[in-house]
Amino acid sequence: MPRPFRSEILGLLRRGEDEFAMAQLQVPGRELCVLRSRLSNHDHDHKWEVSQNVQIQCGEDESSDLFYWATDAVIPFGKYLCWVDYSKGGIVFCDMFEVFEEMPKISYLRLPIEDRPPRSFRRPFLDRKRSVCVAEGVLKFMNVSRDDGELLGPMEPGTGFTITSHVLKISERGNMEWHMDFSIRSVDLWACNIPERLPRCALMYPVVSMDRPHLLHFLLSEYDENWIEKVSRVTIDISTNAVVSVLPYIGQEDQSEEDADMVELRSRFLQSFLPSEFPKFLNGTRKRKNQA
Repeated sequence: MPRPFRSEILGLLRRGEDEFAMAQLQVPGRELCVLRSRLSNHDHDHKWEVSQNVQIQCGEDESSDLFYWATDAVIPFGKYLCWVDYSKGGIVFCDMFEVFEEMPKISYLRLPIEDRPPRSFRRPFLDRKRSVCVAEGVLKFMNVSRDDGELLGPMEPGTGFTITSHVLKISERGNMEWHMDFSIRSVDLWACNIPERLPRCALMYPVVSMDRPHLLHFLLSEYDENWIEKVSRVTIDISTNAVVSVLPYIGQEDQSEEDADMVELRSRFLQSFLPSEFPKFLNGTRKRKNQA
């Protein structure tokens, strides 16, 4: 039966140079569609595998998370594709290269958050403050919590924010558990960086550097009478709390361009950067161009 593919629940995972898996998981509908390479078995007959009514291993008090689930991101991690819901606060893991017998093994793990919403309630745009990233083969969860509890707009006077990081530990038996990595208060960052270097505004869209996990990237919006005046990309070294770089993302100087409408729209509806490695064949293409 034909099925629509939705980019927000479709993931792609590569293992080595020859193996890959593409999958779409509808968590509330309990349906998993998988296309996997057969190159390791010298079988080029690629077929979609469809598993319906899949069972997701979770605790009794966690089943409601899955009932009201909405995927915000699909993250490749090791042998897993991970479906993330920042509002419900959890990750669904599926081993994409195991041999699917009667039912694929899928498990659920809650994110280490305290402000878990009621069962049917969903708060949108939480990717502004939360992210699940992979850095040097480790899965990390970043969270930026504002003291005033808001997601948007300038902070209330006299308030700040806290950045926390957790890493996922997996035992030899496959048990998963979150461990606190670090916690940084905005006052500590501001003490190490002058306002001209780090404006006293809330940091958003946290992303961990893939190959240098001590570096964190954020977007920072500066406001003029509650309107976004300037957006910058800020990189912070958490080992020293020092700002490494501040690069312009969107500013008023861009409004004079022909695509001013698009610039203004992007300044209102920001999106996180996508941590991704370029395929090796692109590196080869770049080398050939440089040689030419």
